[in-house]
Amino acid sequence: MNAGTAAPSMTTGPHHRRSTCRACGGSALEEILDLGLQPLANAFPLHPDEFDAEPRYPLALTLCRDCGLVQLVDVIDPEVLFAHYLYVAGTADAVVTHNQAYAATVVELLRLGPGDLVVETASNDGGLLACFRDRGVRVLGLDPAANIAEIAVARGIPTDVVFFGAEEGARTRARHGPARAVLGNNVLAHVDDPIGFLAGARALLTDDGLAIFEVPWLGAMLDGLVYDTIYHEHLSYFSVTALLRIAEAAGLRIVRVDQVAVHGGSIRFYAAPASPGRQHGPAVLAFAEAERQAGL
Repeated sequence: MNAGTAAPSMTTGPHHRRSTCRACGGSALEEILDLGLQPLANAFPLHPDEFDAEPRYPLALTLCRDCGLVQLVDVIDPEVLFAHYLYVAGTADAVVTHNQAYAATVVELLRLGPGDLVVETASNDGGLLACFRDRGVRVLGLDPAANIAEIAVARGIPTDVVFFGAEEGARTRARHGPARAVLGNNVLAHVDDPIGFLAGARALLTDDGLAIFEVPWLGAMLDGLVYDTIYHEHLSYFSVTALLRIAEAAGLRIVRVDQVAVHGGSIRFYAAPASPGRQHGPAVLAFAEAERQAGL
């Protein structure tokens, strides 16, 4: 597909194509980078004879001219991508170090103790939650990959095997109680409904809690030419500007943004439940204004 308006929605097996923006519902979608037909990044054939038969799907970045979200409109069925997952976060030393500092920051910020619950969506092998558990905080993991959840449970991290979303937030709250923090590392970019995903986090939170998510940052991707973060699992490529609108639609206000080095340059945003008088943080709005001035 050449640059211009995205094609109408169409479905082929586990693949379908969106015709509207997943953040604002607009149809002003312009293709800005076409990488052609590509295989799925985390599907590893067991033998060279399988290479030619490996399925390939369109991989192209699209910009929503209405809200500024950069995204893929070609969507692969999440059951194909995530039900049996191969990426194990704890195998990378840099991630382990990152998780320890991450947990320390959140525990101190929210003054978490044994009576508080921290829930992580897409909790993988439980490595981040183990850092909270070791600090005396109650934890719960949520992950759709049964094979990875088994690893977390074996290390003592209670984990429910579920695809998280708007409805699952309320169900998890009913089963386990409200959470002071709902975390998501490198997962919001993976979901076709980021508003529903954050709304699920909002439903799970206490009124004084925070939804804390890390996402690869569009600015770092462009500045560093980090093209290898473009693959079918990553449906969205976030700027703070786009996140502000998504958070508002989910009933949240972004009160803080940190820049972190993981995954080629990411942002960690802290979002509180919307309430009378609560607005996005001044520093967050300044970050978004700097993005606009830079052309994002």
